[in-house]
Amino acid sequence: MKGLWLIIRVACVLLQAVEIRSARNITIDDTSPLVHYGGKWGRSNANIFSHEGSHATNRDMNGSASFAFTGVGVYFLSPLFSIPIAVTLTLDGRPPEVVDLQTTVTLNIYESEASSARWGATDLDNVTHSLVVTYGKPLNNTPGPAPYTVVDGFM
Repeated sequence: MKGLWLIIRVACVLLQAVEIRSARNITIDDTSPLVHYGGKWGRSNANIFSHEGSHATNRDMNGSASFAFTGVGVYFLSPLFSIPIAVTLTLDGRPPEVVDLQTTVTLNIYESEASSARWGATDLDNVTHSLVVTYGKPLNNTPGPAPYTVVDGFM
């Protein structure tokens, strides 16, 4: 009986090791059918700062984008902008977090720094999660464009 118990324990450890090694990062572009949009979303002009050359835009304070995934971590991707833009990110109904997307660098009318991870959550349980992106009040109160929300991708 001890031999069977040992075999079962070793098998469990090996299965966990295989599961850990199979974890990988996958980048999901804003154009993916895995991203669901609510409200009137459009596309940015083609630019060198956005992942895959453009990003989704929304000027409706009530618009949202949601991304469901199974995994232990997630990152929100976005360029930085020379105008006041922020997003609110809500993961699994947790308290929302506002992420400011404005930079002091001005290389373009809008996008000024290349898209990269601007927010992330790690050490999550390996279950299905939901990340919702909505309008966020920019930290800079300088008058800018109408309320603006952007999504460039997730990782």
